[in-house]
Amino acid sequence: MTNDFYAEFLQNYSSRQVRVTPFASHAMGISMPDTVLKIESYMIVCVPFRMSMNQVTLLASLSPDELSFFSRFKGSLAGLTLVFKPENRQQPLKTFSRCVMSGVSPVPGRENFGTLTLDFKPCPPDIVTMLGGYFDYLDGLKRSFDEAAMKSLRIDSTISHRLGFNNFSELITGNSMIKLAVYSMSFNELEFLAPPASPDLPAGTTAELKMFFQRYRFSVEASVSASSRTAAGVLKGTVKLGFSPELVEILRDFRPLPARAG
Repeated sequence: MTNDFYAEFLQNYSSRQVRVTPFASHAMGISMPDTVLKIESYMIVCVPFRMSMNQVTLLASLSPDELSFFSRFKGSLAGLTLVFKPENRQQPLKTFSRCVMSGVSPVPGRENFGTLTLDFKPCPPDIVTMLGGYFDYLDGLKRSFDEAAMKSLRIDSTISHRLGFNNFSELITGNSMIKLAVYSMSFNELEFLAPPASPDLPAGTTAELKMFFQRYRFSVEASVSASSRTAAGVLKGTVKLGFSPELVEILRDFRPLPARAG
């Protein structure tokens, strides 16, 4: 990495934050089991929850008493070990960061879990590189989504197998969860069939769409653009999708098989 490249990442992304979802973890090659925080003589096994070039928030299994104990170390120095195993490297990249503990909090609704927030002093160049590369990649996926640079893909058993798609999704709206049989999808649109017992879905209905692939399981914002009933009462519809980096990556990586000669 050149100094200009490093400086460009800092300039473009120094204030940008990422929630470390399975997608982000996979894209950066973060080795979750190898994350360790050292505070004085204490070693805490944890995983990254949010990251930026200025700060990292870690998730750890800590009892209320342990959270109270480690709260005493606010403002203290700490050492953080993060290991990256990106696909383009043969050897793992092990990083060590000097940090200052700036926050300790329980996780609402999750007993015996807490977050530990650390300020980098400073952010190591290797972490700047990994975060900057991830943000570049994410922005490229978003450009593909905005340009709608993909025709709808008809889903059959062969295509589902090649995509690693479980061939169904769940649409959650209000108190209803509707299982969908997907027969066409693109970066920003999905067409489906649903059982006759499914509630009507007027155009404009907003929902959460859960999708199940072998590579990722994820949710995306959705809005019904059209729906109707077949003669048999089956619900047929189309939903517009918000940006999902997982879906764009999976579909962008898809390459149709060449046509057979003769």
